[in-house]
Amino acid sequence: MRKAFIDRLCCFYEFEETLPRQWSSNVAGQGRKVVIAAIAEQESMHDMGFTLEAMRFPLEAMGYEIVSEISVLRIFDRSGIKSHPDTLEGAKLSSRLLVKAIVKFE
Repeated sequence: MRKAFIDRLCCFYEFEETLPRQWSSNVAGQGRKVVIAAIAEQESMHDMGFTLEAMRFPLEAMGYEIVSEISVLRIFDRSGIKSHPDTLEGAKLSSRLLVKAIVKFE
């Protein structure tokens, strides 16, 4: 899944014909904001691995500002998030931060 996410970002990069190849993002400098979230069935962040980093690094390289990060553990079943009110509240807070960052930018 992480590779599929990164692969889908390739269309936003522009590569020059130099060696080593120089690159830039065609969406940089546009004030784009994002919240990233990772959901896993594992019990600890260590077991989740580098999922958040795998999303954060390419987004930052493209010029996105990461407003908030959400990591959700111990969820496996569909709709399992409903039994985690603290996580739902954290997602609401992240959405408010994103809206505030977007409105502030405009």
